[in-house]
Amino acid sequence: IGHSANLVVLKGPPGSAGPIAAALDAAALDGVLGTMGGDDTVLVVTRDPDGGATAQRQLEDIMEA
Repeated sequence: IGHSANLVVLKGPPGSAGPIAAALDAAALDGVLGTMGGDDTVLVVTRDPDGGATAQRQLEDIMEA
């Protein structure tokens, strides 16, 4: 997981990106505009131009739970 400006990139096992992106969209996280899932990579786009760091922390908290 990493971020830049208003983007967060999550990497997972092959075939996992679609379900992860769908789950994040369904969670309606504060400040998240939307997601895009490929095969093993999810791109999370935030509304705030500098929201990537905050979104990354939110996602890391979710992953630790």
